[in-house]
Amino acid sequence: LFAQFRALGIGADADAVVSPHASAALAHACTRAQQLLDSPEQQVFGMAGTGTSEGWRHPIRLGQSFGDDLLLRAFISRQSIGALETREAAYPRCETDAAGELLSGAHRYTIRFAPGQLPPVDAFWSITLYRASDYFLVPNPIERYSIGDRTAGLVFDADGGLSITIAHHAPLDAAQRANWLPAPEDRFFLCLRAYLPRPEMLDGRYRLPDPQRRPD
Repeated sequence: LFAQFRALGIGADADAVVSPHASAALAHACTRAQQLLDSPEQQVFGMAGTGTSEGWRHPIRLGQSFGDDLLLRAFISRQSIGALETREAAYPRCETDAAGELLSGAHRYTIRFAPGQLPPVDAFWSITLYRASDYFLVPNPIERYSIGDRTAGLVFDADGGLSITIAHHAPLDAAQRANWLPAPEDRFFLCLRAYLPRPEMLDGRYRLPDPQRRPD
């Protein structure tokens, strides 16, 4: 890659003088690359893999190296700061609720893990909420940006399950407030990080519960 960049005048030891022809080619390449990354085919490619439920989708599996798969490298770089290989971490993503509607802070949701059905990992897991418009974390009064098995003070259901409340406004119920993941007023998406995921997390045997929209 460095050799290819150097030929285009990119790099500390590269000739910064680029011909008009090369400049035009680079401009075209940038435009075309964005089109490829935005295409429906690439979106399917980028989020292909095992569907864990109606809303949750696993990205494609990553090995130790991208190798010469430059399109995959670009897609991962645009979608996130970085990504570990799949045997170290899985990153299921959710943009819709159980009814297939886009997630929005205009509504309230519950994600309920049945007893004994927390994400199967050998390290730890968490769910992080991002604003859909810019992929940023959402400022909130309790400064909570993710929730998971390391979150202090979680309240479990009477049967041992775990219900996570996702809403823009704080719940009135104390247990729901303890398990509250604050949302923005508008659209958002969720990313579950499962570190050292077990096989059932990756092969479809384990299904993540979808966000259930609650009455407004």
